[in-house]
Amino acid sequence: MEFYLNCGHIVFHSFWFGAQTWLLGFQGFLLRSTVTRQEFGFIQSRIFRAFFRVGTIASTASLACFALAHHPVEVTSEKIQLACLSVSLATTALNFAWVNPTVTNYMVERLSIEKSAGVVDRVLTADLEPLKDDKKYQEVSKRFRRYHGVSVLLLLSSVACMFVHGCIIATKI
Repeated sequence: MEFYLNCGHIVFHSFWFGAQTWLLGFQGFLLRSTVTRQEFGFIQSRIFRAFFRVGTIASTASLACFALAHHPVEVTSEKIQLACLSVSLATTALNFAWVNPTVTNYMVERLSIEKSAGVVDRVLTADLEPLKDDKKYQEVSKRFRRYHGVSVLLLLSSVACMFVHGCIIATKI
């Protein structure tokens, strides 16, 4: 049974860490350089919702398999790994349940204000000059940036934990 739990743990860990690496390292940059800001926001809102849902499931499965295969936890490296997997799950679930939907709502509101102000949307840029004195737009943008920053920090925390966990696994190969 332990063999199957370890296999499940490695599969789910690898899947989630690989998905994080692809999303952070490639997907955003490739997409941003090919579509307008409005299209980018719409696509990202769909991708991230699914990304955090799948990540929460994969993190839960990886943590469960690891915890069951290494019960009771006695070695310090196993405690560190358990902590890393737990933090990854917590940050991903928080992003899925609260932070990412908030970011998306502010993004939609911000893009709606831009569209109603006649902002010309282009690949990689937009002329936001008509909105520089718009108090509502400035407030929505401020909140969007704040929550987007929190989302990024949570995601980077999860990636760091998955990386540390992977390094500890590598020492046992």
